Amino acid sequence: MSPTISSEDLYRIFKKLDKNGDGLICLQELKWLFDRVGVELTMEELESFLEKPSLDFDQFLFCYKSISKQNKGECEEEDVLGCLEEDDHEEDMEMICMAFKVFEMSDDDGFISCDGLENVLARLNEYDQRLQQSERQRKVEVQALKHQIMELENRFEDRFKTIMTEMHKRHVSS
Repeated sequence: MSPTISSEDLYRIFKKLDKNGDGLICLQELKWLFDRVGVELTMEELESFLEKPSLDFDQFLFCYKSISKQNKGECEEEDVLGCLEEDDHEEDMEMICMAFKVFEMSDDDGFISCDGLENVLARLNEYDQRLQQSERQRKVEVQALKHQIMELENRFEDRFKTIMTEMHKRHVSS
């Protein structure tokens, strides 16, 4: 009998499956995992078995234990973690290809040219300069607003003093 997967590893698996971070995994994500590790269930069987559209971590643990018992512990940790790492590797490769295309630009020859690199760096520099300019503009606007607030406070204070002085004069003269 194969060793069972630890709760800590199951939690890591759960977190990887929970793409949107809401603390739940949907049946499609669970089915994907089962398919990858060789547990053959149809979507209908999974829906019937779980009777829920999504699972929290405790429900995921219960599901794992139930299915592991049915398969006599044949879901090994290496299989489950391996399929998640393969998926991460695929996502990483997609990101690398996208980044490569940014640098490669339009010649599609499979190489990053000096011109392509200079072009991207120039665009990044322009973007950085625009961000700095925008930040300077915001600082100027904040200073102007602070100045306006100080002027309003001074006018309010002056007006308040005038009103209080007039009220005091009226009170003393009556």
